Amino acid sequence: MTGVRVVLADDTPDVRALLRLVFERAGFDVVGEAADGAEAAELAGEHQPDVVIVDLGMPLMDGLGAIPLIRRQAPGAKVIVFSGFTSDRLVADALAAGAHAFMEKGTPPAALVAQVSAVVSDESALGRKPAEPDGREDLTFVVHELMTPLTVIEGFATMMEARADTLTAEEIRDYGGRVARSATHLRALIQAVADARRVEGGSLKVERELLDLGALVPDVVAELDAVTAPHPVVVDAEPGLVVWGDAGRLRQVLTNVLSNAARFSPAAEPIEVMARAAEGAVEVAVADHGPGIPADRRGELFSRYCRLGNPAAGMGIGLYISRGIALAHGGDLRLADAPGEGACFVLSLPHADP
Repeated sequence: MTGVRVVLADDTPDVRALLRLVFERAGFDVVGEAADGAEAAELAGEHQPDVVIVDLGMPLMDGLGAIPLIRRQAPGAKVIVFSGFTSDRLVADALAAGAHAFMEKGTPPAALVAQVSAVVSDESALGRKPAEPDGREDLTFVVHELMTPLTVIEGFATMMEARADTLTAEEIRDYGGRVARSATHLRALIQAVADARRVEGGSLKVERELLDLGALVPDVVAELDAVTAPHPVVVDAEPGLVVWGDAGRLRQVLTNVLSNAARFSPAAEPIEVMARAAEGAVEVAVADHGPGIPADRRGELFSRYCRLGNPAAGMGIGLYISRGIALAHGGDLRLADAPGEGACFVLSLPHADP
């Protein structure tokens, strides 16, 4: 397929790097990479590629929203979904939106190239076809999240094995680093699923000690600088906000809420973090300037696998686990009314007298 021009769209850089390597080795010309659906449509209009390969779960604009826009911007391009979602409903939605084919993450590189080549050649085998929905949507989202790091691990490990005699030391370090990062990510995802089961069974354990949340909050914000960029994070934390808490678990809650604020806010919009003493409690509020939570969906926000219809929202268990951690501390995590546009989450914990 020498000369076939390709745009890659996936919010995981290591997945894009793997796809670029696979397709360029097969003779394709990768002319652009996008981290979200809007950028993918823009690149499609600019480059008029032969193929756009797009993930479904991306921030700002997901794959389902991007497909018709890509088709309008580049009418001659074949749009192929490459996703870890296994839901037959989402496959049907993608094809109905205008995708020419649907392929699952985890497809071996040679098979991936062969299937894309078939689509470009207008052959009849256009990837997976939807079956009747099987009612296992919760499992679908978990599998999707797990498949992304697994695809990177398997893809780069396969490349290292196949090219062991020709890889340079720099390439080995690069491939090995991507495998290691994805393995760490995969471990974290598996741990999150295990935590969700513990919350559901009431067996989530916390090991508490005296902590000053006024000191912990700025530390967590500083650690997440790369995650929250380019959003400026404004921290206002009083000293002496002492609680009996599990530092690791409370970092987990703050990390989840801050990551969500960054993910669902427009670029460069500020995130405000305020830690204050309340009546018998210590409260940490995290407010963003994103679209907020629809009033009719607030009741399901802390449910397990709640994604509010957004395929870019991960597994939908972060807030479920975070609230479980807060409850295990004798506190709570709630959605408060944010001033103006956006969402405001408040972590409340019993105040401890040192």
